[in-house]
Parts: sequence; structure tokens; C-alpha cells
Amino acid sequence: MAPVDLGPAILAETNHEVFAGPYHRNNDGIAALLNLMLAPLPAAKQILSERHVDYLVTCSADPNQNIIKLAPDGLEARLGRGETPDFLEPLQLDPNDKISVWRVKK
Repeated sequence: MAPVDLGPAILAETNHEVFAGPYHRNNDGIAALLNLMLAPLPAAKQILSERHVDYLVTCSADPNQNIIKLAPDGLEARLGRGETPDFLEPLQLDPNDKISVWRVKK
């Protein structure tokens, strides 16, 4: 599960699938991403489980301020504040990268 704008690069450069991409017919995937990032932690954990998500990606260069304002206790806001829920495991990337990745604990 990754931001809409990262979907094409993930598809092109990795062997992973994505939920959201900048395609007008991708309503379900975009809605899944938005619902996840707005969700309080118990609901976020459930969404990740139901959707069989392995990894969660965020971009600190472009956090979705609308989601953070709408849901200050939602998953995106919490991750943006540096909080890591117990159902996510952060992966260590180059500290200069604007991308953060978490593995979903199963």
C-alpha cells in the first residue's frame, strides 16, 4: 500500500503489486489507501489484514495534509509524527530518503 503517485514506479521497478495508482478507474485501490490512512489504529490494522498488505510506504516529502487534518489520530498522521504502531515493523532505508517503508506484521 503506497501513495498514488508511487504506484507506477513500484510496479515498474519491483516485483510487488500496488493498490493505488493515478488511474481514473482505480476507485477501489485509491479508496482502500485513503480509508487506511484516515483510519484509527485498530481499523488500520484490520484493513491491512483484510487486504493482505505486506508493506506500507509513505513519502515524507509529500504528506497528505488533508488526511492529517481530517484524521489527526489516523494512521497517516501518526506515522508522520514518527509513531510506529505495534502491527508495523519499520524497514531501515537510507536516512536521506524521503520514502519510509514498514512491513506489516502477520
